Amino acid sequence: MRGVIISLLLFVLVLFISGCQQPGQTNVGGVDMMYIEGQPRIECIDEVGYCLGDGEEFRVGVRLKNNLPKKVVDATLCIFHTVSSSTGGVPAAKPCRTGLEVPPAQESGGNMVAGIKDEIFGPYSYIGVGRGNDETNINAELQYPVFSTFKISDVCVKRRPSEETDFPCLSKQSFSGEGISGEIAPVVVDRVEKNLAEEGDKAKIRLNIHLRKALQGDVVWENTGENKLELEAVLGNNLAFFQCGNTEDGLVDFKAGTTKEIQCTAVVDMSEQSAFKEALNIYLTHDYYVLMPTGKIKLTEDEVI
Repeated sequence: MRGVIISLLLFVLVLFISGCQQPGQTNVGGVDMMYIEGQPRIECIDEVGYCLGDGEEFRVGVRLKNNLPKKVVDATLCIFHTVSSSTGGVPAAKPCRTGLEVPPAQESGGNMVAGIKDEIFGPYSYIGVGRGNDETNINAELQYPVFSTFKISDVCVKRRPSEETDFPCLSKQSFSGEGISGEIAPVVVDRVEKNLAEEGDKAKIRLNIHLRKALQGDVVWENTGENKLELEAVLGNNLAFFQCGNTEDGLVDFKAGTTKEIQCTAVVDMSEQSAFKEALNIYLTHDYYVLMPTGKIKLTEDEVI
Protein backbone atom coordinates (compact mmCIF):
# COMPACT_ATOMS: atom_id res chain seq x y z
CA MET A 1 0.00 0.00 0.00
CA ARG A 2 1.77 3.10 -1.32
CA GLY A 3 1.59 6.40 0.55
CA VAL A 4 0.52 4.77 3.78
CA ILE A 5 1.18 6.81 6.96
CA ILE A 6 3.12 4.73 9.42
CA SER A 7 1.53 5.98 12.59
CA LEU A 8 4.10 5.13 15.23
CA LEU A 9 7.74 4.12 14.95
CA LEU A 10 8.19 1.54 16.88
CA PHE A 11 8.75 -1.10 19.30
CA VAL A 12 9.15 -3.38 16.27
CA LEU A 13 12.66 -1.96 15.84
CA VAL A 14 13.77 -3.55 19.07
CA LEU A 15 16.54 -5.79 17.83
CA PHE A 16 18.54 -7.39 20.64
CA ILE A 17 20.36 -6.63 23.87
CA SER A 18 23.85 -5.42 23.04
CA GLY A 19 26.14 -4.66 25.96
CA CYS A 20 24.66 -1.91 28.11
CA GLN A 21 22.37 -0.50 25.43
CA GLN A 22 19.28 -2.09 23.97
CA PRO A 23 17.84 -0.55 20.79
CA GLY A 24 14.16 0.22 21.19
CA GLN A 25 13.93 0.50 24.97
CA THR A 26 15.87 1.43 28.09
CA ASN A 27 16.09 0.04 31.61
CA VAL A 28 17.61 2.55 34.03
CA GLY A 29 15.48 2.11 37.14
CA GLY A 30 14.13 5.64 37.01
CA VAL A 31 12.22 6.84 33.94
CA ASP A 32 12.49 4.25 31.18
CA MET A 33 11.72 4.77 27.50
CA MET A 34 10.42 2.59 24.71
CA TYR A 35 9.30 3.21 21.16
CA ILE A 36 5.58 2.73 20.81
CA GLU A 37 4.60 -0.13 18.56
CA GLY A 38 3.06 1.07 15.33
CA GLN A 39 0.92 -0.39 12.61
CA PRO A 40 1.62 -1.34 9.94
CA ARG A 41 4.96 -2.75 10.95
CA ILE A 42 8.01 -1.60 9.02
CA GLU A 43 9.25 -4.69 7.21
CA CYS A 44 11.68 -4.94 4.31
CA ILE A 45 11.19 -7.29 1.41
CA ASP A 46 14.73 -8.62 1.99
CA GLU A 47 16.75 -9.79 4.97
CA VAL A 48 18.39 -6.41 5.65
CA GLY A 49 16.03 -5.38 8.44
CA TYR A 50 13.60 -2.49 8.84
CA CYS A 51 12.97 0.02 6.06
CA LEU A 52 11.48 3.37 5.17
CA GLY A 53 10.77 4.22 1.58
CA ASP A 54 11.40 7.49 -0.25
CA GLY A 55 8.55 9.88 0.59
CA GLU A 56 6.92 7.53 3.06
CA GLU A 57 5.53 9.32 6.09
CA PHE A 58 6.23 8.13 9.62
CA ARG A 59 5.84 9.36 13.17
CA VAL A 60 8.07 8.69 16.14
CA GLY A 61 6.22 7.64 19.27
CA VAL A 62 8.07 7.47 22.59
CA ARG A 63 6.56 6.10 25.80
CA LEU A 64 8.00 7.33 29.11
CA LYS A 65 7.58 4.85 31.99
CA ASN A 66 8.13 6.35 35.43
CA ASN A 67 9.16 3.68 37.95
CA LEU A 68 9.73 6.26 40.69
CA PRO A 69 7.18 6.66 43.53
CA LYS A 70 6.96 10.40 42.88
CA LYS A 71 5.90 12.48 39.90
CA VAL A 72 8.68 13.57 37.55
CA VAL A 73 8.44 17.21 36.48
CA ASP A 74 10.32 19.41 34.02
CA ALA A 75 11.61 16.54 31.88
CA THR A 76 12.90 17.17 28.35
CA LEU A 77 12.47 14.67 25.50
CA CYS A 78 14.14 15.19 22.10
CA ILE A 79 14.65 13.11 18.96
CA PHE A 80 17.32 13.24 16.24
CA HIS A 81 18.68 11.03 13.47
CA THR A 82 22.04 10.11 11.95
CA VAL A 83 21.53 10.89 8.26
CA SER A 84 22.19 14.09 6.30
CA SER A 85 19.58 16.81 6.88
CA SER A 86 19.35 17.26 3.09
CA THR A 87 17.43 13.98 2.99
CA GLY A 88 14.65 15.28 5.19
CA GLY A 89 13.33 13.06 7.94
CA VAL A 90 13.70 14.33 11.50
CA PRO A 91 14.53 18.09 11.40
CA ALA A 92 18.17 19.04 11.95
CA ALA A 93 17.12 21.27 14.85
CA LYS A 94 16.17 18.60 17.36
CA PRO A 95 12.41 18.49 17.95
CA CYS A 96 12.00 18.65 21.74
CA ARG A 97 9.21 18.55 24.28
CA THR A 98 10.09 20.47 27.42
CA GLY A 99 8.47 20.80 30.83
CA LEU A 100 7.03 17.29 30.63
CA GLU A 101 5.35 15.74 33.66
CA VAL A 102 5.26 11.96 34.09
CA PRO A 103 2.90 10.53 36.73
CA PRO A 104 4.37 8.45 39.56
CA ALA A 105 4.33 4.67 39.81
CA GLN A 106 1.31 3.33 41.70
CA GLU A 107 0.92 0.18 43.77
CA SER A 108 -1.55 -2.33 42.37
CA GLY A 109 -2.01 -5.86 43.67
CA GLY A 110 1.25 -5.75 45.56
CA ASN A 111 3.21 -4.57 42.51
CA MET A 112 4.33 -1.13 41.42
CA VAL A 113 2.88 -0.10 38.08
CA ALA A 114 4.84 2.55 36.19
CA GLY A 115 3.30 5.93 35.41
CA ILE A 116 2.95 6.45 31.65
CA LYS A 117 3.42 9.46 29.39
CA ASP A 118 3.30 9.16 25.58
CA GLU A 119 4.75 11.71 23.16
CA ILE A 120 4.36 11.62 19.36
CA PHE A 121 6.67 13.45 16.94
CA GLY A 122 6.03 13.94 13.22
CA PRO A 123 4.94 13.20 10.60
CA TYR A 124 8.28 13.14 8.77
CA SER A 125 9.53 11.59 5.54
CA TYR A 126 12.84 10.99 3.79
CA ILE A 127 13.14 12.39 0.27
CA GLY A 128 15.81 11.74 -2.36
CA VAL A 129 17.40 8.77 -0.64
CA GLY A 130 19.80 6.42 -2.38
CA ARG A 131 22.56 8.98 -2.97
CA GLY A 132 24.83 7.90 -0.15
CA ASN A 133 22.02 8.24 2.39
CA ASP A 134 20.95 4.62 2.53
CA GLU A 135 20.40 4.07 6.24
CA THR A 136 19.57 5.98 9.41
CA ASN A 137 19.24 5.52 13.16
CA ILE A 138 16.64 7.56 15.00
CA ASN A 139 17.47 8.41 18.61
CA ALA A 140 15.36 9.61 21.51
CA GLU A 141 17.10 11.41 24.37
CA LEU A 142 15.59 12.17 27.74
CA GLN A 143 16.82 14.37 30.59
CA TYR A 144 14.90 14.63 33.86
CA PRO A 145 15.56 15.75 37.45
CA VAL A 146 15.99 13.16 40.21
CA PHE A 147 15.59 13.71 43.95
CA SER A 148 16.08 10.52 45.95
CA THR A 149 16.44 9.68 49.65
CA PHE A 150 18.20 6.79 51.36
CA LYS A 151 18.04 6.03 55.07
CA ILE A 152 19.96 3.97 57.63
CA SER A 153 17.78 3.67 60.73
CA ASP A 154 20.33 3.10 63.50
CA VAL A 155 23.80 4.62 63.30
CA CYS A 156 25.51 4.64 66.67
CA VAL A 157 27.86 7.41 67.80
CA LYS A 158 30.06 7.42 70.93
CA ARG A 159 32.59 9.78 72.42
CA ARG A 160 35.52 7.37 72.17
CA PRO A 161 35.91 4.27 70.00
CA SER A 162 36.78 2.27 73.15
CA GLU A 163 33.75 3.57 75.07
CA GLU A 164 31.57 0.85 76.64
CA THR A 165 27.88 1.37 75.96
CA ASP A 166 24.55 -0.06 77.15
CA PHE A 167 23.74 -1.10 73.60
CA PRO A 168 25.81 -2.64 70.79
CA CYS A 169 27.87 0.12 69.23
CA LEU A 170 30.86 -0.68 67.08
CA SER A 171 33.22 2.11 66.11
CA LYS A 172 33.33 0.59 62.62
CA GLN A 173 30.12 -0.40 60.87
CA SER A 174 29.15 -1.31 57.32
CA PHE A 175 25.61 -1.01 55.97
CA SER A 176 24.26 -2.50 52.73
CA GLY A 177 21.29 -4.40 51.33
CA GLU A 178 18.30 -4.27 53.68
CA GLY A 179 20.32 -2.08 56.05
CA ILE A 180 19.72 0.82 53.66
CA SER A 181 16.14 1.75 52.80
CA GLY A 182 15.69 3.78 49.67
CA GLU A 183 13.81 4.45 46.49
CA ILE A 184 14.04 3.07 43.00
CA ALA A 185 16.41 5.42 41.21
CA PRO A 186 19.05 5.47 38.45
CA VAL A 187 21.68 6.20 41.14
CA VAL A 188 21.41 4.44 44.51
CA VAL A 189 23.38 4.26 47.75
CA ASP A 190 24.86 0.77 47.58
CA ARG A 191 26.94 0.66 50.78
CA VAL A 192 27.95 2.94 53.66
CA GLU A 193 30.95 2.42 55.92
CA LYS A 194 31.12 4.29 59.24
CA ASN A 195 34.26 4.90 61.29
CA LEU A 196 34.39 6.79 64.61
CA ALA A 197 37.32 8.77 66.01
CA GLU A 198 37.77 10.79 69.19
CA GLU A 199 38.24 14.56 69.10
CA GLY A 200 38.15 15.90 72.69
CA ASP A 201 34.53 16.08 73.85
CA LYS A 202 33.43 15.47 70.30
CA ALA A 203 33.03 12.41 68.13
CA LYS A 204 34.35 12.54 64.59
CA ILE A 205 32.31 10.47 62.15
CA ARG A 206 33.81 9.38 58.86
CA LEU A 207 31.60 7.91 56.17
CA ASN A 208 32.55 6.16 52.95
CA ILE A 209 29.42 6.29 50.80
CA HIS A 210 29.37 3.98 47.78
CA LEU A 211 27.04 4.96 44.92
CA ARG A 212 25.97 2.69 42.08
CA LYS A 213 24.62 4.00 38.76
CA ALA A 214 22.51 2.20 36.17
CA LEU A 215 24.41 0.80 33.18
CA GLN A 216 22.49 3.02 30.77
CA GLY A 217 22.46 6.78 31.08
CA ASP A 218 24.59 9.51 32.63
CA VAL A 219 24.46 11.76 35.67
CA VAL A 220 24.14 15.42 34.63
CA TRP A 221 24.11 18.59 36.73
CA GLU A 222 21.23 20.82 35.58
CA ASN A 223 21.99 22.47 32.21
CA THR A 224 25.77 22.59 32.58
CA GLY A 225 26.36 19.26 30.85
CA GLU A 226 28.79 18.32 33.64
CA ASN A 227 28.60 14.79 35.05
CA LYS A 228 28.05 15.82 38.66
CA LEU A 229 25.52 15.35 41.44
CA GLU A 230 24.80 16.82 44.85
CA LEU A 231 25.05 14.53 47.88
CA GLU A 232 23.85 15.58 51.33
CA ALA A 233 24.23 13.40 54.44
CA VAL A 234 22.42 14.40 57.65
CA LEU A 235 22.50 12.67 61.03
CA GLY A 236 19.25 12.67 63.00
CA ASN A 237 17.02 15.74 63.00
CA ASN A 238 19.72 18.09 61.71
CA LEU A 239 22.02 16.92 64.52
CA ALA A 240 25.04 16.90 62.19
CA PHE A 241 25.61 17.83 58.55
CA PHE A 242 28.41 16.00 56.77
CA GLN A 243 31.00 17.59 54.54
CA CYS A 244 31.22 15.43 51.44
CA GLY A 245 33.60 15.43 48.48
CA ASN A 246 36.39 17.85 47.76
CA THR A 247 35.30 19.82 44.69
CA GLU A 248 35.10 23.62 44.81
CA ASP A 249 31.40 23.65 43.92
CA GLY A 250 30.58 21.05 46.57
CA LEU A 251 29.32 18.58 43.96
CA VAL A 252 30.37 14.97 43.39
CA ASP A 253 32.06 14.18 40.08
CA PHE A 254 30.53 11.09 38.42
CA LYS A 255 32.13 11.09 34.97
CA ALA A 256 33.07 7.47 34.40
CA GLY A 257 32.05 3.99 35.45
CA THR A 258 28.99 2.83 37.34
CA THR A 259 30.31 3.13 40.91
CA LYS A 260 31.61 6.03 42.95
CA GLU A 261 32.98 6.29 46.50
CA ILE A 262 32.56 9.56 48.40
CA GLN A 263 34.15 10.39 51.74
CA CYS A 264 32.16 12.47 54.23
CA THR A 265 32.99 13.75 57.71
CA ALA A 266 31.09 15.36 60.59
CA VAL A 267 31.89 16.31 64.21
CA VAL A 268 29.27 15.87 66.96
CA ASP A 269 29.38 17.46 70.42
CA MET A 270 29.37 14.66 73.03
CA SER A 271 29.79 16.80 76.18
CA GLU A 272 26.32 15.86 77.48
CA GLN A 273 26.19 12.19 76.52
CA SER A 274 28.58 9.33 75.91
CA ALA A 275 26.69 7.49 73.16
CA PHE A 276 23.48 7.51 71.12
CA LYS A 277 21.81 6.06 68.05
CA GLU A 278 20.31 8.13 65.26
CA ALA A 279 19.10 7.73 61.70
CA LEU A 280 21.32 8.77 58.80
CA ASN A 281 19.62 10.31 55.76
CA ILE A 282 21.40 10.62 52.43
CA TYR A 283 19.91 12.85 49.72
CA LEU A 284 20.92 12.72 46.04
CA THR A 285 20.02 15.53 43.64
CA HIS A 286 20.90 15.51 39.93
CA ASP A 287 19.55 15.25 36.41
CA TYR A 288 19.71 12.01 34.48
CA TYR A 289 20.31 11.70 30.72
CA VAL A 290 19.31 8.62 28.71
CA LEU A 291 19.78 7.92 24.99
CA MET A 292 17.66 5.32 23.15
CA PRO A 293 18.45 4.28 19.54
CA THR A 294 16.09 2.47 17.19
CA GLY A 295 18.85 0.47 15.58
CA LYS A 296 19.60 0.59 11.84
CA ILE A 297 16.76 1.55 9.48
CA LYS A 298 17.35 1.02 5.75
CA LEU A 299 16.23 3.86 3.46
CA THR A 300 14.98 2.70 0.06
CA GLU A 301 14.43 4.64 -3.16
CA ASP A 302 10.93 3.24 -3.52
CA GLU A 303 8.10 3.25 -1.05
CA VAL A 304 7.87 0.06 0.98
CA ILE A 305 4.84 -1.93 -0.11
